[in-house]
Amino acid sequence: MATKLTLYMDDTLIDEAKRYAKGEGISLSQMVSQFFKAVVEPKQTAYQPSAKVRSLTGILASDVDLAQVYGDYLEEKYR
Repeated sequence: MATKLTLYMDDTLIDEAKRYAKGEGISLSQMVSQFFKAVVEPKQTAYQPSAKVRSLTGILASDVDLAQVYGDYLEEKYR
């Protein structure tokens, strides 16, 4: 059962939170609910990556040696 909750916050914070929630593709109520669940049940809540993180899945080739790529980058940077 869902129950209405009234919160009082700074207008700017509310606007920023609404923009963030919209960017994540969820409502502000869903975002607040997820936050409360994470606080109350931290060990029972499974990690769910954000929509932005999910959109990045698979953009790198799986056979890339990241240590080698980073090493190459550092060599080039400090020449």
